[in-house]
Amino acid sequence: MAARIAWSLAVLSLICATADTIVTAEYRSLLSEEAMAVHGWPFAPAATIGAAAMGALIVSRYARHPIGWLLCVIGVFSAASLLGETYSIWVLDYDGAGPASIAHVAGWLSVVFGGQVALGLFAVVFLSAPDGHLLSRRWRYAAAVAVVGISSCTVALLALSPVEFVIDDIRFDGHPVSALLHNLGILMIAASMVVGVLSMIIRMRRAHGDERQQVRLIALAACAIAVGLVWLIAVEVLNGGQQNWLAAMPLFVAYDVLPVSIAVAVLRFRLYDIDVIINRAVVVAVGTGFAAVGYVTLVVGVGAAVGSAGGAIWSSVAAMILVALAFQPLRRRVVRLADRIAYGTRAAPYEALADFSRRLGGNLAPESLLPIVAEATASAVLARRVAVRLAVPGGVDRWAYWPAGGAALTADPEATEIDVVDRGERLGDISVVMAPGRSLRSGDRALLADLADQAALAFRNNRLAAQLAGRVTMLDQQTSELAESRARIIMARDDERDRLEQAIRIGVSPRIEPTPARLRRIASDLGDPDVERDLSAVLTDSVQALESLREISRGIMPRQLARSGLVSAVSAHLGQVGHAGSLVVDESLAGVRLGRTVESTAYFGLVEAVRQLEPPIVVRLGVSDGRLALTIEGSGMDVEASSGLRDRLESLGGSAWWSSGNGRAALAMSVPTETVFAPVNGQPLRSCG
Repeated sequence: MAARIAWSLAVLSLICATADTIVTAEYRSLLSEEAMAVHGWPFAPAATIGAAAMGALIVSRYARHPIGWLLCVIGVFSAASLLGETYSIWVLDYDGAGPASIAHVAGWLSVVFGGQVALGLFAVVFLSAPDGHLLSRRWRYAAAVAVVGISSCTVALLALSPVEFVIDDIRFDGHPVSALLHNLGILMIAASMVVGVLSMIIRMRRAHGDERQQVRLIALAACAIAVGLVWLIAVEVLNGGQQNWLAAMPLFVAYDVLPVSIAVAVLRFRLYDIDVIINRAVVVAVGTGFAAVGYVTLVVGVGAAVGSAGGAIWSSVAAMILVALAFQPLRRRVVRLADRIAYGTRAAPYEALADFSRRLGGNLAPESLLPIVAEATASAVLARRVAVRLAVPGGVDRWAYWPAGGAALTADPEATEIDVVDRGERLGDISVVMAPGRSLRSGDRALLADLADQAALAFRNNRLAAQLAGRVTMLDQQTSELAESRARIIMARDDERDRLEQAIRIGVSPRIEPTPARLRRIASDLGDPDVERDLSAVLTDSVQALESLREISRGIMPRQLARSGLVSAVSAHLGQVGHAGSLVVDESLAGVRLGRTVESTAYFGLVEAVRQLEPPIVVRLGVSDGRLALTIEGSGMDVEASSGLRDRLESLGGSAWWSSGNGRAALAMSVPTETVFAPVNGQPLRSCG
């Protein structure tokens, strides 16, 4: 429904412009300088038709877009104003058909719906372009100023009698309030136009990407109007105040370009499938401007020589033919210009391909290549969707989409797939889906083939990088698994030692420990020297066996380590091997339990070092920067840490090193701590490291 209303307004604008042309031709030659310079034919009617048509085109896509409706209203009001003006002049000055009262009313309506309405509404368009929303709520006051200015001018004109109104002699004699309102309204409209341009400048500074290009396009058209106005004033000043075709031409051309530029900007904001229509509109606008310049130039020259009505008709026909013939050699350049305006860099696909080649020349990261290929493909052939795939043998294929966040197109029947091949090997593919109503032409396919050829080497490099990254990831995973396996083996070894220690303590030691005492009692009761001698030997062997068993138990997993902690276990071990009093413990370990794995690793490293060193032995324990530091010093030369100790330390992220000199040797170990907050012998809890 909205589209029908908008196109109805466009048709109404066309009817008014056609009627304006017919009425103008009744009392003056359409080829005269007065018709073009003063009335603006054919540029002004073309501008009204263009504004209404572009507005209807926007509304047909976005039914509630305010800019579309504003352009429709501007087109209809301006076309009606032109028709009212030319009809009033025809009847009142050239005795045209129709009563004078109607001519007066037509002239009055022409002024009411005239330039101040179009300028005020264009100010609102500038404030809300390109998406139909103001920059913020505060900018609504600027839009209100434009509306109030239009209303003020309209109220001022209501004081004039429509049936006595003369369009060439507008006076507010006897109506000072109306004159004030009219002047105030003009000032308010001018101010709103300035604020609208300021709004576009601010929006352009804040915008990025497509929106920035849209605002630039509208700003360029607005600047063209400003330049045309300045040119008009300058030429009139130099020409003694007379308005001729040379003075008015730039301004009228800018009027024709403005609605097309606004429509291009608005429709490119969300939609790209009407670029062909906009392209043709730009071609028509540029062609119209060229035709007008050549037409007017020829007509003025030929008309001045002929000087008669009949001759003017034939001169018009000759001018049309000459302009049409002259336009043909320039048509290619005009189409290229229109493509550039409508499509931007997409109008020159091989320029986009050259830019893609330059970007490929840099050091592209693997994650950057595929999005660049997708974007370049979309720009080159105006695709609606693009999917790029890099095949990674033995790994996961990599994908990139345009627009971002898309999906694979393998199941889309409309997708066209281009293989990326290097030295006979298929490295990936580029899938393209075109906009509705468009298909890949032979030139597009050749362009995509060129793009795929240029990307092939980069695809191979990225495939190698992806495979290398996969191998690195696999090696990291295997290293992690090996580290975890080593840790599990060490934990299983500790668990086995713990189980063996418990088995000896529970199942063996209770049976052997009473044996010496029992043998002593038996020996004291017997009087036979041989028996006593045998029992004494058995007693000695039992004591030695018991000591050996205890020594083995200490090397497996001392119970005191699990019960009282590292410091107590180290002190007990040094005491049992005859080195009591050679332990130095830092305050950082007072009242602190470390993790079981850390404590067992440090303890067994100590046991191993003590076995290889000779007294005097000094042991130092402490925690610094979250790491346990253990140093064992003693006499010795050829000492080293066993592979089992190194495995234990490396699995925990620790390290060990031996140093020797002057008959002394030392083993230093560093292990990351795993503090367990548990009281030791009733001491207060502390944190280590």
